[in-house]
Amino acid sequence: MLGSIKYNLTHLLDFRGRDARQTFWYYVLFLAILYVIGWVIALAPLIGSAVQGAMKAAQAGVPQDQIGARMMQGMGPGMTSIAWFGLIANLAFTLLILAAFVRRLHDSGNPGWWAGAVLAIRLATVGFGIAAIGKIDAAVQQVTAAMGDPAKLQQIQAQSMHQSAGQTLLGLAGWIAFIVVLVFGVFGSTDGPNRYGEAPVVF
Repeated sequence: MLGSIKYNLTHLLDFRGRDARQTFWYYVLFLAILYVIGWVIALAPLIGSAVQGAMKAAQAGVPQDQIGARMMQGMGPGMTSIAWFGLIANLAFTLLILAAFVRRLHDSGNPGWWAGAVLAIRLATVGFGIAAIGKIDAAVQQVTAAMGDPAKLQQIQAQSMHQSAGQTLLGLAGWIAFIVVLVFGVFGSTDGPNRYGEAPVVF
């Protein structure tokens, strides 16, 4: 596994040649572990702020229906940062895996342009995500202000569901990119040399 990680990190811009299935997936596993660790570190302060806000509200005798508002207030400032982290993390993951995926495609005899399709999808989702970030603060403030007013909360929820169609399509696009990588990533190697080079060394 360590050999696979070292090899891929030293070939981040090498789109030539072939990579064996094992070499590719060990590297993907390494990146996935880093991705999860990054999310845990990023979310910890946000969750801590929310819990701290709720505890202070409870100790101060704030009514139960207003504690949610205090939690939202505690989380609000960090929501935009978390959104930016998610976009950057997803883009970084895509860029770090790109050359390795091209070589994996080559190993199974497939053209590297499939990786270009994955990159295009991911860039599109990041672009739409950036456009949506500006609305986060306003949404948090709107929900916070409506706490304790069930009718207003229901109205906000209805508006949110109406606006979520684009986000659903965005999520589906992200899954399409993932499925493309998964399907082509598990293809077996072509026997012996192919048009992309000699059989790869397995790390």
